[in-house]
Amino acid sequence: MNLGPPTMNPQSHGASLDGQWRALHAAADAVQALAGHGASSTAPTATAEQLRGFPVAAAALTGGRRRLVEEGLADLVAIMEPGLAALLSVHERGGHAAIPAQALWQEFVSARAMLLWLAFDQFA
Repeated sequence: MNLGPPTMNPQSHGASLDGQWRALHAAADAVQALAGHGASSTAPTATAEQLRGFPVAAAALTGGRRRLVEEGLADLVAIMEPGLAALLSVHERGGHAAIPAQALWQEFVSARAMLLWLAFDQFA
């Protein structure tokens, strides 16, 4: 498996919610690949429409809800970036990264569900 670390630096994708959202999903794709078949989730499944529409819906929020989305997105980046770097390091050294990748995948899916709930006022 040849996985390169996707960059989640908001500067590289523009500081927009859309750029951060896309970067997170690029990282999540790599985590899911490392997790293999264990990347199933008990969290509610997000629809393609929700995933595509999140940046617009989140940008339309105001006040505390907007702040929660922005902080939640920043927190998710803070979890995913070092987590993916560690997983890739283990994988490159021939170690077994599937189980920790599954744990990181579950964290991502749970946090994403919360962000989608905040943006759409319903569970993903």
